[in-house]
Amino acid sequence: MKIKKRILISILLILIILSTNIAVTLAATKSELQNKQNNINQQIKDTENEISAVKEEMSDTMKQIQDLNTQISGYQSEIDDLEYKISDLEKDIEENIKNYKGKNKQLNQRKTKKEHQKQKIDTVFLTVFVYNEFIKQERKP
Repeated sequence: MKIKKRILISILLILIILSTNIAVTLAATKSELQNKQNNINQQIKDTENEISAVKEEMSDTMKQIQDLNTQISGYQSEIDDLEYKISDLEKDIEENIKNYKGKNKQLNQRKTKKEHQKQKIDTVFLTVFVYNEFIKQERKP
């Protein structure tokens, strides 16, 4: 019976030692898991903070983009207005060139006509002069 008691006590001791080891191992594992969970929770918080910062930066960037789009729209309106004015001025220039050419042609025609009239007047004066000279010659005794 002593042997059975010893075996029983030995088995109980082994079970106590094993259960203590398992408990210590589980405690260590639980502690490690708790630490890992805390680390993961901290990483999640850090990631959420980074996401929040990125969202804020994106919001600022989107506002800047909207401001730039507004400026671009304003500049495009100015460009359209200037192109319209340029088109009107080009039409005016073409019209003025046509008018200039027409007036210049009229002026040249008038100059030519004036020259012809002047030549006719000169011819008439010369004819009158010659006629007067001829009449003076005839009246002389």
